[in-house]
Amino acid sequence: MGLFIMQTLKESVIRFLKNQSDDVNAEDIIEFVIMNQKLAEGEKDLQEGRIYTHDQAKEILKR
Repeated sequence: MGLFIMQTLKESVIRFLKNQSDDVNAEDIIEFVIMNQKLAEGEKDLQEGRIYTHDQAKEILKR
């Protein structure tokens, strides 16, 4: 299944909102959604072998 417990975006947002105070703002919610999406993309890349070693990343960034 991977490193993270897979949930739908809806389930993740509901869980996030349940743990927030009533004055949570839209910016915090949007930031959470974006972060959640980036983590899901990273998990997929990891599962599909699209990763680089530290040295490979340094070489790419030099170019």
